[in-house]
Amino acid sequence: MINIYKFLGLSIRGDYLSYSLVFNNRLVNLGSISIKSDNSDYFTKLNTVLSLIKSEIAKEHSTSKDSTTEESWSVGIHHDSIVNRRNTDSNKLYKLCKIKTIVECSSILNFSTSPLTISDSEMCKAIAKVSGSRILNTDDVIKFATGKLSNYLNCNSSLHFNSIATSWATALTLQRRVTRETLVLDDKDALKIQDRLMSDKIINELVSALNSTDSSNGSTNTSTANDSSSNRVFASHDVIMIQLRLRYYHLFRIEERIETANSQACGGLH
Repeated sequence: MINIYKFLGLSIRGDYLSYSLVFNNRLVNLGSISIKSDNSDYFTKLNTVLSLIKSEIAKEHSTSKDSTTEESWSVGIHHDSIVNRRNTDSNKLYKLCKIKTIVECSSILNFSTSPLTISDSEMCKAIAKVSGSRILNTDDVIKFATGKLSNYLNCNSSLHFNSIATSWATALTLQRRVTRETLVLDDKDALKIQDRLMSDKIINELVSALNSTDSSNGSTNTSTANDSSSNRVFASHDVIMIQLRLRYYHLFRIEERIETANSQACGGLH
């Protein structure tokens, strides 16, 4: 069974709660809700929007589903940073907590999953990989998003645009995280990696050395060798295992596959 994820990025930025949906490496939906008024029923607003997103994507892809695929929702949320809570307006902090709680409840109600929190640092790293450029902060993220989204959006204010741009970056960051955690190689890739490992000279030398230490370990168990020599055997065994793991990691570079997928998502704006 192949699990296909829909990545919904949510952003609380300024007076806007924005959303972007990435599915099949395409940006398929985006928008925002004003959260400026303190008296508005945000739960009803957000719940209505998320319900519409879910129903629209279900209608669009209902005919393409088959018995070998299963679709899941993954939701991520990014919000304005709170550098120093002591100096932050208590009303602003309360409002942020209130909106986050509403988002979590709506996410569970509509998608049966709690939203994952996306930090500034994780977002910057993800967008740096996607864009192939230096991303130091969220301003750099928004600058990159401007080049990708400016033709699709006509916002009255920069704050409004920035919120939507950040939600899109949240969706891409979420996709990168989930892809890293759920990556499964197909048989062709697995055989290719196996051949590469088996033909690697350094790995073969390490395996031979490991076998030698295993033989030495067996000898120490049946002989009257002293404790110090036995400890040396186990120490060398551990060192070789560490070197072997490092070599495996060096050769088995799943990052390239992940970044390829994210690059496709970045360019797939339709």
